[in-house]
Amino acid sequence: MLTLIHFTFCFCQRVRLALGYKKLVFAETAARFYGPEHFRSISGFERLSVIVYPDGKSAGRIPGDHR
Repeated sequence: MLTLIHFTFCFCQRVRLALGYKKLVFAETAARFYGPEHFRSISGFERLSVIVYPDGKSAGRIPGDHR
């Protein structure tokens, strides 16, 4: 099962909506804002949302990518 690490507000809602639209089953882990260092320690990325795949690999924004 996919796991989504996200904020409960703002742009992360788009990710939840997209996963729901595609009818993908996923677990949610809400994150609090403690800064990029905290996000990197829990997900390997500086920004949220991050998807963690069943095999443990994750996908999110690349550190330093400010688009």
